[in-house]
Amino acid sequence: FQKDNTPFYTLKDIKTTKTTSASLTVYKNEIVSVLQKNELNSIEIEAFIQGVETGDYSRFSEFTKTASYYRDLSKKLLYMRVPVGVATYHLQIVNGIFGYSKAFEKMMLLEDNSIVALVGFAEYRDFDRALEISTANLMSYFELYGIL
Repeated sequence: FQKDNTPFYTLKDIKTTKTTSASLTVYKNEIVSVLQKNELNSIEIEAFIQGVETGDYSRFSEFTKTASYYRDLSKKLLYMRVPVGVATYHLQIVNGIFGYSKAFEKMMLLEDNSIVALVGFAEYRDFDRALEISTANLMSYFELYGIL
């Protein structure tokens, strides 16, 4: 098995608008609001690690809800109007969050297929790092153009 970090969405899926100070401000307010309302680092990662270490899979049933949560959040972000200048960063954020969903779908298989579950955990970590980088790049863009 190998990790699958293939993008789920492409720039063609992003609804763009002209990049202006006004559109950047509206976008910044909207994405900050959505991300602040939705916690990204879940306690399910701790449950997964505990399952690996102790064989306690009792909390793994929550992973289905977690996967759905991240899938829904990525779709919510996908439907936003995004200034062309930040579309690439936005796409990376959407794909990172959707990637969390796919990773949790694999991680919940630990009891039955530990290899696939561990691949899912590695993918989660990759998506988490990519999400950190794309969010930092987005914030740098906002700073550069005086939006922050």
